[in-house]
Amino acid sequence: KTKKKSILLRGYPFKKANRLLKRKEYLRISRDGKQIQNRHFIIRYNFNDAERPRLGIIVTKKIGNAVMRNLLKRRVREFFRHNRHHLETPLDLVVIAKKPATGLNTTTSFTSLGTLFDQLPTQRPGTVFDKATGISPRRTK
Repeated sequence: KTKKKSILLRGYPFKKANRLLKRKEYLRISRDGKQIQNRHFIIRYNFNDAERPRLGIIVTKKIGNAVMRNLLKRRVREFFRHNRHHLETPLDLVVIAKKPATGLNTTTSFTSLGTLFDQLPTQRPGTVFDKATGISPRRTK
């Protein structure tokens, strides 16, 4: 079983570079970022200068006990791990779980997160998308 699981996970690692680690990064997204939400989750996002999307997760004690909070965090990480390649722009994302998220199964959680991911911007503001090549040029500073 262990070998089978490691083979499945190999193609979609969730490395340290894919995470928001510092408090100032969370504060920057809260201050400067935009927000989308549904009944179960809130996603705050902001564009970053990294070459990849990064994820931060907030699940407060109001949600439930440690077991429930960790379960929600694992589900959000798993969804991000499998779907981050669909994000065409490097975004910093903070996913905040709401109280109704505690009653969801994995499939419903993924569906709820999927609807929010579909609303995320596909390119940086101020960039021009070249339809012929499919390339969105990086903004120069």
